Amino acid sequence: RSLFQATFEGILIHDQGRILHANETAAAMVGYEVQDVIGMNVVELVTSESQELLKQIFQELAEDPRAKRDAFELVVKRRDGSTYHAEILGKPFTWEGKDVRVAAFRDITERRQAQLTLEQANEVLEHKVDERTTELMEQRAHLVQSEKMAALGQLVAGVAHEINTPLGAMKSNNDVFIRTVDKL
Repeated sequence: RSLFQATFEGILIHDQGRILHANETAAAMVGYEVQDVIGMNVVELVTSESQELLKQIFQELAEDPRAKRDAFELVVKRRDGSTYHAEILGKPFTWEGKDVRVAAFRDITERRQAQLTLEQANEVLEHKVDERTTELMEQRAHLVQSEKMAALGQLVAGVAHEINTPLGAMKSNNDVFIRTVDKL
């Protein structure tokens, strides 16, 4: 009982959703006193979106009361109407001679917010990587084009040189020929 009351996680003992016992942490996490929570149905403590999931889980448990259910998330609704994300861990338990479920839950709103921030940062980073990749591909295409133009320039210069050399020789010979003819 001391551990039950001293834990930092909310703990509810319920039978198909009807709360039989709760620790003070659980009551405080939903904005009620312990005596107010006892007798409530846990479905009343979650948002309408989470109620469907919770009803489905209770249906599964009705079919197999000893079924192990891994952690799942719900949006818990406080008495004042505010909400928070909670991670729920449920386990079969025998309490006062009756097979019930014990559910431990904790507020994971900060973790969810950090995860959302991380996902957004990841999207921004992926977008920047895509932009940079596109930019690099464009630069590569420009570089390839520049290399082609440089190679073409060298080819044209080589052809021009090959043409100019015989023309220069012919012009020089022509000048010599004309001077020689003039002298004759």
